[in-house]
Amino acid sequence: MIAGPLTLAVVEQTAVVSDDGHALNAELDDEQAVIRLDANLSAGRKRLSLVHEIFHQLCHYTDIGRDIEEKHVESMIVRLSPWWLDVLRRNPALVAFLTGEP
Repeated sequence: MIAGPLTLAVVEQTAVVSDDGHALNAELDDEQAVIRLDANLSAGRKRLSLVHEIFHQLCHYTDIGRDIEEKHVESMIVRLSPWWLDVLRRNPALVAFLTGEP
């Protein structure tokens, strides 16, 4: 998967844990160019978590954190992710148009 300047692998694993030991649905490791998804999540939760992590990568790439505090970036991503996924689901013609040739 390509997001910004990185080609990211998307892998599923049985547990995704933060550096401080908290269970996560997914995590972006931009140093290793991988998004890890918890394999035990439902398909819908995996899709939402993947969109969430893609938004994180785009925020890193655009350096949005320089202008907005990290807690606000996370809040924005949490709020936008389900709605963006919903827009994509409800509008296949839009997806086809956006992903078509220039």
